[in-house]
Amino acid sequence: MKSRGLIGALLFNLFLGFAQANQQPLEILCWNIHNYNLSDGLVEAVYRQGYPKPESDKAAFRQIIAQHSPDILILQEVGGEPFLNEIQRDLSKVGIKYEYTHWVKAEDKERMIVALSRLPFEVVDVRLPNFSYRGKKVTAKRGLLHIKTQLGSQPIDLLGMHLKSRYTDYPEDPKSAERREKEARAIRDYIRNLLTETPDRELLLMGDLNDRFGSAAYRRITQISGNDLLRELPVVDTQGYSWTYHYQKERVWEQVDFVFMSPSLVNHNRFKLNARIIDDPEAMIASDHRPLLIQLQLLQK
Repeated sequence: MKSRGLIGALLFNLFLGFAQANQQPLEILCWNIHNYNLSDGLVEAVYRQGYPKPESDKAAFRQIIAQHSPDILILQEVGGEPFLNEIQRDLSKVGIKYEYTHWVKAEDKERMIVALSRLPFEVVDVRLPNFSYRGKKVTAKRGLLHIKTQLGSQPIDLLGMHLKSRYTDYPEDPKSAERREKEARAIRDYIRNLLTETPDRELLLMGDLNDRFGSAAYRRITQISGNDLLRELPVVDTQGYSWTYHYQKERVWEQVDFVFMSPSLVNHNRFKLNARIIDDPEAMIASDHRPLLIQLQLLQK
């Protein structure tokens, strides 16, 4: 009987080690879903005020989520708690249930950053420092989402951003480039403090930069005093293209949505990390942005 017990224990430990080595990856989908709110704009060639996102767009959004079924959603341009609740409820109706949610309360009440998750997470109360802009003290217009979750026993920090749009009220700041640079600087300083406290912290920053690779905002996110702070995780679609945003009016296709990783993930030997752009046809019905899907898998030590 003792030998059977020993064999059983060995088999259990072997199975446990196999399961840990082949643990399912954590999948995060990051997406600017374009005015999931009440907004003014053209609907079927008619200008309407306070009009909800068309049902055809919402259906395409749900189809993308149902098709890829990520563990966590980090979404931009959601109109606050009522619309977050609607997304949660409508996804549940198609069999995709996210029990845990959070929305960021910031200056922009119409285009908020939100999170939906199957996994429990801890919400970090982020209060970005004020900065001076055009003679006023302001903060990042949409704030910064910061949640903590687990991959196995490993804590993971997930941060979602959505920097200021290119619309400007100030001719002295064309396309709001200065405002975005200062928002990016505030986010960078927040992340620098996190990494100073815990240098080996596993951290991913993702979202809509509203700017290009190499821009001042991009450089603020990735560098400080000429040294690397975060590293971009490259993303491409199934055809090898990296554009994430399409502006039909000017026939522009460009990458403005990015994923950045902390040094511990750049030089990792415990994780397998991948990211890609979802280019399913429904993606461009649902939004003028294409979603990013990030997969993070814990490897056997």
